[in-house]
Amino acid sequence: MTDYLAQMGQHEVMVVGSSLKFCLIAEGKAQLYPRFSRPTHIWDIAAGHAIAQAAGAKVTD
Repeated sequence: MTDYLAQMGQHEVMVVGSSLKFCLIAEGKAQLYPRFSRPTHIWDIAAGHAIAQAAGAKVTD
């Protein structure tokens, strides 16, 4: 993650739950949610995914 973020240039890291990160993207307060560590389970992100997608965000794996 450190190497990936170094390529992004100026950025801010937010420490909140997975679904809340998707909500921040939906609000336009965040632009990216990279995930390279522990597995993410569908029940951890389903609500946030639905909200971000309804707001026009693209979610990929």
